[in-house]
Amino acid sequence: MHVHLNMLYIPQTHTPTHPPPRTPTPPQKHRFFPTILIVLLAVFNDGAMIALAKDRVTPSQLPSMWRIRNIFMMGVGYGIYLTASSIVLYCLAAMTEFFTNFQLPSLNTSNTEVTNFCLNLVLPKTGFSPDVSAATVYPDYQWTTDTIPTALQQCQTEVAYLRNSMLRSMIYLQVSVSGQALIFVVRDLKWSFRSRAGLFTYIAFFLVW
Repeated sequence: MHVHLNMLYIPQTHTPTHPPPRTPTPPQKHRFFPTILIVLLAVFNDGAMIALAKDRVTPSQLPSMWRIRNIFMMGVGYGIYLTASSIVLYCLAAMTEFFTNFQLPSLNTSNTEVTNFCLNLVLPKTGFSPDVSAATVYPDYQWTTDTIPTALQQCQTEVAYLRNSMLRSMIYLQVSVSGQALIFVVRDLKWSFRSRAGLFTYIAFFLVW
């Protein structure tokens, strides 16, 4: 099914009441993480590590020694925490209506929610019937498939594509910022808000945005 991204996309402001069709077409899933985002995460993380060479830290008053066991256990703990926070954020955004309580658009990608969104908001706003052919919605598009989807199926595809794209952007921002912010927690023995980092460390952090 082709993705046009032209149908009206409106933030949900009320609870849908229209029941879903008996055999709804599931929206396409786009859960892959683009390679370029992985590369950016690695580059920015390396930049932050290099910036620590010019960091402002309080030197230890006693001889230092490597405590590999403590470092390993803390690394595992922080890693589990960051991973769990990303999973919880994704589940809240993609499987619930949590963010709509804060006047934000819904990112729920469940089949029922996407179908209700199209039936109650998008299609009534555009004036098309759910069962009309998508060729009527896009008369100038040259369809290359024998089976042309309905307006409802096309709307499901477009809304799911948009929401999954927004989910990828949200998760990338959360992973990158939380990973960089962790540097301010582990860089010194003091509380992070009481120990000012070096200029290059702040520059590396804000470049992530």
